[in-house]
Amino acid sequence: MPAAVLAACGGPASSFTSLPTPGSTRTSESGLAGNAVKYSFTTMDDPLVYSNFNRLLGINNLQHIVGYYGSGAPSDPSEGYVIYPPYAPNGYHSIVYPKALDTEATALNNKKMIVGFYKEKGQRTLGFLYTNGIWSSYEDPNAVGPGTSTKLFSINDSGVAVGCYQAGSNGGCFELKVAKGGFDGLNLPGRNGVATGINGNGDLVGYTTKSDSVVGFLRRDGTYTEFSYPGAVSTQFLGVTVHDYIVGSYVDQHGATHGFLLTEPLRPNETAWQSIDDPNGVGTTVVTSVNIHEDLVGYYVDDSGTTHGFLATPSSRK
Repeated sequence: MPAAVLAACGGPASSFTSLPTPGSTRTSESGLAGNAVKYSFTTMDDPLVYSNFNRLLGINNLQHIVGYYGSGAPSDPSEGYVIYPPYAPNGYHSIVYPKALDTEATALNNKKMIVGFYKEKGQRTLGFLYTNGIWSSYEDPNAVGPGTSTKLFSINDSGVAVGCYQAGSNGGCFELKVAKGGFDGLNLPGRNGVATGINGNGDLVGYTTKSDSVVGFLRRDGTYTEFSYPGAVSTQFLGVTVHDYIVGSYVDQHGATHGFLLTEPLRPNETAWQSIDDPNGVGTTVVTSVNIHEDLVGYYVDDSGTTHGFLATPSSRK
């Protein structure tokens, strides 16, 4: 399963910081691209929630954002939410599957469809679609029974979702047409491949293990192309736009985790990587989603070990 997206962190409980007041955003620009985007970062933690763990996982072209708070520990259950501009402190709307132990909202499209996964009391994990107040539940036919999992990570405007399943030592990934409930298995490159994002053209991103390293991949027109952030020991692709702008995370030679924005991946003369670090992050920044406006969401870990969600918006270009 996507470690950068899904792994839970423990730590001492602490109160979430409130949304920064106007003018308290912070800016950063870094990376390899000559036309690197200068970003303004805003911490996006629900000030009414007592938890030391928050992640933003999806943003659509209308700037609607989904995420979840809570590490998933019994004392800190995961609860999904959606928030809309102008992101008021009381504007977090709960997305919790009925009677679930944990719910993680992972992505949304531009047609009011939210996907993710939830855990039942019997410890089975199922994927979900939430749209217009209606819940739908999904279970891959290869992952039926106690202790199995089916997780949805992304959905495009055509209603095609991608995700992965796990049943004991067996696992795999799939495309799912949510209206029909039809699962189509994916034959991903490498070992332990994970499909994390799909755009409106059906282009697919994710990551996989090749030669004992983790690399990102893009599938366009049925062809898989693999990528590594220059000099990185691990690269994970986590989100993609209709123009194949890709975001994710990479681990550098010193073990620190950074986010990135990749543009024009299949045009070698125009391909540009930009490293993304929230100025408040200490060794961990992960970018999970990007929209056509190049707004980014993700999460960072501060010097006390607390995980915060962030929104990064372009402020200028060089």
